[in-house]
Amino acid sequence: MGLPREVSLLIYISGIYVFYLWYAITQEKITKSDFGPEGERFTFTFFLLFIQCGVGCLIAALFEILFWKRDTNKTEQYKFAVIAVLYLAAMFASNAALIYVPYPTQVLAKSCKPIPVMIIGFLFLKKHYTIKEWLFVLLIVTGISM
Repeated sequence: MGLPREVSLLIYISGIYVFYLWYAITQEKITKSDFGPEGERFTFTFFLLFIQCGVGCLIAALFEILFWKRDTNKTEQYKFAVIAVLYLAAMFASNAALIYVPYPTQVLAKSCKPIPVMIIGFLFLKKHYTIKEWLFVLLIVTGISM
């Protein structure tokens, strides 16, 4: 018999925080440390991104083989390609920024993403958000930045 849902939830939340923190510390260490006898800085952010995405692809392929039910996905393949390219561009910019900005500052900047997303959705895509949704986004951004 499995664990109670609450215990599973706590384990998953803990896992997210532990691995995200580990990822952040490792990434900051790679981009901020001096290497070699001449104290060179790591500048190969595209290579780092390549390795990250390669490992991600391997893990995704493994999960697809083990768990994916092929009949359930009707999404057009080009949409995945667009998302992949945008993800690569965002990750490249994010990794390149770490050379100049500490990781916590980067996380704070990223936490503000819902605001421009909602503004663009409202202005250009004619999406309508309730006062409650605007308030929640403001509370999230404010809470993260404190």
